[in-house]
Amino acid sequence: MAQLRYKLSLETPDGHSLKFGVVEMADVQIDRDAMGKLANALTFICGADHPTTIALKAAAESGSAQEITKARKLFLRMKPGDRQAAMAMLGD
Repeated sequence: MAQLRYKLSLETPDGHSLKFGVVEMADVQIDRDAMGKLANALTFICGADHPTTIALKAAAESGSAQEITKARKLFLRMKPGDRQAAMAMLGD
């Protein structure tokens, strides 16, 4: 389960607490099917020869723990905008 890290916490005049936060990407789990779809999205965004695209395709095909770990690390090292664009394409 992804852990929520609070960036801002405010208390309203009536005593209620408002918390704004982000989910840490390092905690997100991705299954093999999603990795294949993510690889297709990255092919469009970054190109078929991008190292992360290649790693995600290999992980989706083989399913080995080593390939999945490598692909996940490369994905998390991508620019946040590229990651968000790829994840947005999965939602469409």
